[in-house]
Parts: sequence; structure tokens; C-alpha cells
Amino acid sequence: MTTGPAPMCLFCVHLHANGVTGCTAFPDAIPAEIMNNKTDHRQPVAGDNGIRYEAADRQMQPAIFEFFDER
Repeated sequence: MTTGPAPMCLFCVHLHANGVTGCTAFPDAIPAEIMNNKTDHRQPVAGDNGIRYEAADRQMQPAIFEFFDER
């Protein structure tokens, strides 16, 4: 089984603590296109209530952005 890079959501301050039920932007479930890195949630996504990706560790944000911008 092959997997792609981890979703940006895993590094987001808005991810719920259990990482299963969603996040502040999508409390019921994070859309598959975001979890599969097909949609960049640094940009607006329908239904996100104006809440977008925000690095949980501000010092890591440049490295995270660089990683996702290169893919």
C-alpha cells in the first residue's frame, strides 16, 4: 500500500485533539479533498466558516508551507 504525504491538517492548530472527528472549520469531518492534499486549505474552502489552516507550531510554519508548496 502506498500513501502520499501527511495531510497539512495534522499540523494545524484547529485540528481536534483526537484528530478523528474533524476540526474547528469542519467539526463533523474534514473534507476528503483536504485530507488527501488535493485542496489547499490555506485558501478559502466552501463551508469552512472563514477558518483556514494555521500552523500549530508557528516556528514550523515556513517549513510546512515550503513542503506543501513543492508538491
